[in-house]
Amino acid sequence: MAALQKVYSCLSCGQEIKLARKEDNSGWDKFNLDGSPHVHPPKGGGKNTQQQQVQALANEVADMKAQIKILISQVQMLRSEFKELKERKDK
Repeated sequence: MAALQKVYSCLSCGQEIKLARKEDNSGWDKFNLDGSPHVHPPKGGGKNTQQQQVQALANEVADMKAQIKILISQVQMLRSEFKELKERKDK
């Protein structure tokens, strides 16, 4: 039986999956997006994975903050240069 086109989030592990009704209508078969049967990660590994994801996001936020600070300083420099050029033009 074909899997449904809509993508769902697995209630146990949060991965994106597709569902297909079992032949005997006793429930649903779960499939990964690539068509392979969906298997949950080991119980102990889920917390580490979540902690790793949180750490990766925290690192990404820190990198973005640094980029924003650089961009702000560049905008400030451009403003001052523009102001100087405008003052020269007005003289």
